[in-house]
Amino acid sequence: MPSAAISRSSTPRILAGFSRSALTAGLMLAAASPAAAQQRVVVSGRIVRLVTPADTVGVTGARVVLHRVTAETQGPLDSVRTLSDGRFRFETPRDTTGLYLVSARYAGIEFFSSAIRLDPVAAPAPVTLLVADTSSVQPVTVSGRFVVIGAPDSDRRRTIVDLFVIQNSGVVARVSPDSLTPAWTAVLPEAAAHRVPETGSEISPQAVEFRGDTVQVFAPISPGARQLLVEHTVSAAQGRLVFPVGPASVPMQVVTEEPGATVAGGGMTRTESQVVDERPLARWTGTPAGGAVIEVALPGAPRQERTIVFLLAALVAIGLVLGSLLGLRRGHLATPGVRR
Repeated sequence: MPSAAISRSSTPRILAGFSRSALTAGLMLAAASPAAAQQRVVVSGRIVRLVTPADTVGVTGARVVLHRVTAETQGPLDSVRTLSDGRFRFETPRDTTGLYLVSARYAGIEFFSSAIRLDPVAAPAPVTLLVADTSSVQPVTVSGRFVVIGAPDSDRRRTIVDLFVIQNSGVVARVSPDSLTPAWTAVLPEAAAHRVPETGSEISPQAVEFRGDTVQVFAPISPGARQLLVEHTVSAAQGRLVFPVGPASVPMQVVTEEPGATVAGGGMTRTESQVVDERPLARWTGTPAGGAVIEVALPGAPRQERTIVFLLAALVAIGLVLGSLLGLRRGHLATPGVRR
């Protein structure tokens, strides 16, 4: 079932609530394919709302908007109202050079489908877009965390990739109670800088703020699981990293490029090394209890210039690692209609 992404904006924003890089990559692939003849194609589907974690009902009378995104332009093409069972239907020229999205506004939030790329011949699969009521007290947890610690680069800086799997197990979206209070927050290791990269995160960088060593998410968090990717930059001279676990236990994995690094605390144990880009990576796994602290001791590594290549390769492997660590299925859903 296609996924839902949501925006805090009061007007449709095609790129809000999910990673801009995912659309960029898709557009590059679409632009590389031959332009299809301008015959008409039907984009159809259903808008549904969760009533239990495993059951949905159609939403009647919801306004559904079809958007097109190309390398040059983006914007709405058409809008319709859903029927009594939540179904909708658009007919549009078959343009394989761009991407399409479907959005629906519900409970003051704009929900977006995954990007749709049209096939030159076949009709696209029906879209099922999940919408939800909202709550500022809906519990949100971390169902998994994966950390990749790179070696120092040529500028004597070290980059750390920190992936959170944020889980909303309810039937309503978690929202901020006001403009100053985030929907979700976590304490990060001490670092010179933190950022959400344009690649790899399912939560838009525009919806994330950093206050000191704390990350704050202001986008609504819809039911299901979503990945937040944070990069930390530290000096190569910093020989110790501390990762606070948070209030609840969480399956966690730490991978280091440097074989001399050690990981302690929270019951983390050394396990079989991971080979990425033909390099063996030291690996620790465990399920630290809430309130635990994971400490990583780093060696004085020699000057290196391969960290960026390593991190890119490691990001490709993250899906497979998370699958074995958390039992999550990449490309499938934790609950109906919610993207991981």
